[in-house]
Amino acid sequence: MIAGRWLDLASLMITSADLVFSKALDKATTRGLVSMTSARVVTCGGGTASCFSGFTGVLVELLRGEYSDLFKQLTRASLQFKDASTNNQELKSDVEALRAKIPSFLNR
Repeated sequence: MIAGRWLDLASLMITSADLVFSKALDKATTRGLVSMTSARVVTCGGGTASCFSGFTGVLVELLRGEYSDLFKQLTRASLQFKDASTNNQELKSDVEALRAKIPSFLNR
């Protein structure tokens, strides 16, 4: 009875991991990791604790990959924002310079 509940929990966690990480990882890679984890759960006899730690190890690696990808995206976005801010300041100074020239053209 306990093993059945544990397998249900493991199955739910595997399904959740597949849903969460399918966008972040290539689908084939995700399926491979989930299949590998499923195989670990099925082949685990009475050592449910070791099976669970193996599963959490896979999840930790998936989360590290997700974190790495998100950090790279954040870095790129930060650089784009910095470039846009610099460009905006340059455009503002150009507009001010043009505004300063307008009176001299109107007085001709």
